[in-house]
Amino acid sequence: MRYFGRLFSATFLALATTIWATSLVAQELASADLVEKARSAVAKLNQSLTDLPPDTPAKERVTALTDAIVSYEQGLGAVRAGLRIIELQKDAITQDLNQNRAQISAFLSVLTSLERRPKPLIFGHPDGILANIRASTLLADMTPKLQEQAEVLSAKLQEIARLDKAQKNAKDSLLAGFSAAQTARADLSKAISLRGDLPKLGAENTQRLNDLGRGAASLEVFAQMLADAPQTTLAAGRNFSEAKGFLPWPAQGRLLLAPSQPDDQGLVKPGLTLATQPNTLVTAPWDVILRFSGRFLNYDNLVILEPQIGYLLILGGLETVYGTVGTVIKQGYPLGLMPGAGGKSDKDFVSLLEDDGAAEIKPLYIELRYESETLDPMPWFNAIGDDRRYE
Repeated sequence: MRYFGRLFSATFLALATTIWATSLVAQELASADLVEKARSAVAKLNQSLTDLPPDTPAKERVTALTDAIVSYEQGLGAVRAGLRIIELQKDAITQDLNQNRAQISAFLSVLTSLERRPKPLIFGHPDGILANIRASTLLADMTPKLQEQAEVLSAKLQEIARLDKAQKNAKDSLLAGFSAAQTARADLSKAISLRGDLPKLGAENTQRLNDLGRGAASLEVFAQMLADAPQTTLAAGRNFSEAKGFLPWPAQGRLLLAPSQPDDQGLVKPGLTLATQPNTLVTAPWDVILRFSGRFLNYDNLVILEPQIGYLLILGGLETVYGTVGTVIKQGYPLGLMPGAGGKSDKDFVSLLEDDGAAEIKPLYIELRYESETLDPMPWFNAIGDDRRYE
């Protein structure tokens, strides 16, 4: 009977651990309301494509399409994060049950054998009547407790199944908006090309800046060249230095490399790197002047922005860049798109959701400089997923 008690204790511990892990999933995912967020994002995306008359001014079309695409990508990120959480927790539950599989099987075998044996044999005990009474009392006390814990576990596992279904519904909703997202990005590029009302400052220096870029041996040298070059600046307005901690991220993604963290090849850069998905829209986190755009070394397309005199915000890794040097770009206005090698079909899109798109990560490099110094950009931006903006 001591073995029976130890077996119950181990099984009870396994069940308690499983219930605890499952409860965390319920609390974390139920509050997210991912299905509603996904459907809302797709609805807004579809609305932006159907409610804009053909004669809508390019400025309004750019704003509407940008908002819709950003909302869609945020919904996509939320669903991906939810899928990642639920898979981790389900793995933990499975691992916990597998570790206790032998004990649970043995315990079930004992219960099965008890059910098949005649009642007189059940209550018979080789150590006598007193031991027989103790054994039967322990069994009577044990059965309701085990049944209670089993019912709790069953309820929690059903909750996991419900959340898993919610995740699937959210994924299906975003999949339904996949084609609309591709159309919206194409329409956005066209609307930007037709918009001719963006002010420009110092556009006459475009060729000179391109020459500087070709002659620079490193990004640090090039950034210093730009900082030293005489240029027209934005009119006095919001103080960029006061926006520290409130800047929205320029793209939807997750942190891949912190500043000065070596990459797979051991290279260290002073900026951070975001892991984005194919075709992710990149927007301006502040009112800026576009100081440079073009291919530079191994950064693919590089965008250098000036939010305020003395500051330079550098974004690298884009495939498509909107705007020309000297353009004044408002906060939230699209700067370009990340490379789109993946996610071109529904099958690719679903695989990106299911495996977090690890095979299709498009790194966006972000560096912030003030005069001759490189700043840590992390404290300047919102926590990832926080949509607050400095006003």
